[in-house]
Amino acid sequence: MKCYLHSESEAVGLCVSCGKALCQKCQKLAYGKLFCQSCFEEGPFNWFDIRFGFKDFSRAVRDFMFLTSRCPKCGRSIRKEFRLCPYCGASLKVECSDCSQPLDPDWRVCPYCGSKKS
Repeated sequence: MKCYLHSESEAVGLCVSCGKALCQKCQKLAYGKLFCQSCFEEGPFNWFDIRFGFKDFSRAVRDFMFLTSRCPKCGRSIRKEFRLCPYCGASLKVECSDCSQPLDPDWRVCPYCGSKKS
């Protein structure tokens, strides 16, 4: 198979985006994948494919932001439902004195039973 641009050169691979045959001179390598010049210039958002699970990249980022927070003691990323930081052991939730549900430290009222936090 010959390069789509250089008909005298043998192709070394295909662009993962558009499928054009590429020679050594034409190929652009990004994250272990081959691209032609025009597809490469379209930017990094086209370098990822469905195998990474990002069909809707903006939704994946938004979901990550809603599911994670930072430990107030060590500052590392943690899941919001954690009661303790797995890195430094800091307490992230307090227990409701009436219903024993986990509460965020800044809540004034338990949303589960309605009792005021003591």
